[in-house]
Amino acid sequence: MEEKNIMKIKKSYITPEDSLCIYGIAILMMVWHHFFGFPERFHGNLQYFGGNFEYIIELYLGYFGRFCIAMYAFISGYGMTAKSEEKNLKLLDNIKQAINQIINFLIRYWLVFIIFIPIGLKMGILKFKLGEFIGNLIGKSCSYNAEWWYVSYYIKMLVTYPIIKTILNKLKQKRMKNLVLLLMVLILIIINCLTSGRYTYYLCFWFGMIIYTEGIYSKVKERMPGKFKTIITSFIGIIFCIVFRMISKIDMDEVLVVIYIFCVLQLLKEIKVNNVIRKLLQFLGSYSMYIWLIHTFFLYYYFQNQLLKIRFSILIYVITICICTIIGYMINKIYGKLKKHVIKL
Repeated sequence: MEEKNIMKIKKSYITPEDSLCIYGIAILMMVWHHFFGFPERFHGNLQYFGGNFEYIIELYLGYFGRFCIAMYAFISGYGMTAKSEEKNLKLLDNIKQAINQIINFLIRYWLVFIIFIPIGLKMGILKFKLGEFIGNLIGKSCSYNAEWWYVSYYIKMLVTYPIIKTILNKLKQKRMKNLVLLLMVLILIIINCLTSGRYTYYLCFWFGMIIYTEGIYSKVKERMPGKFKTIITSFIGIIFCIVFRMISKIDMDEVLVVIYIFCVLQLLKEIKVNNVIRKLLQFLGSYSMYIWLIHTFFLYYYFQNQLLKIRFSILIYVITICICTIIGYMINKIYGKLKKHVIKL
């Protein structure tokens, strides 16, 4: 009976709604990162309401914003594993799950591609070369939009998913499962450090899978103190992740993301965040993929001059998110009709 209760808690700890909130926070961080983290990419005088002090805060938070990629990778791994275990999927089913995820992602990517790349070609910002065009179309190259580098990473993560899921399933049957798993994690972290963080986002994805499979968040939550101490501890954990990431020369995102997401979740659950804020984060999370793919066309490549006429940095940030969300909403409508009437995946 106790085991069944633990399994129930484990499967529902990060709900789909929680995941959307995390995606919403991550996309706000991403746009912030690309806007405030690279002041050298903007020409003209931006106005900061708080003067130099505000600029410094925005700049350093902009540097931290890159952490959003680790958050996306972690939640992707966690969510796919949750779906698999809830449906008790086997190896072939997990392969189909990964293939469907890749296809669905690529279709949405291609919809953005066929809308925005012809605009760049028409404006003369992009030059058509068949090899380059195909490379960008399949995600192998990101020369049309440098922030699309994660496309190939994400697809590779999904390819590894059935393999890692099979390994985790096999480990369940081992006596010294926890020790073997711990050694695997430590070895992977050491290899990643020795290779200058080359495998960071793969590890974030795999660690999301492990956290779900082992019910680690639920086990930690059971040992957390009362509500007030939990909130204080979570704040300290978030500040630690931000400060450590900004001052450390060692890439440890695969470890920090586990702490950061747990602490953020605790605050969302314990403080009972205003329903309007939660709904807003979930809404942004629903269209976060489109916002990611679109926002730098406005901030950097096509429409920067038009945006900078607004001058005030925070207004530009908010307007960029609003424009990209609206466009993402419309593209998603097209995707929904394609999926319903043509693709039928």
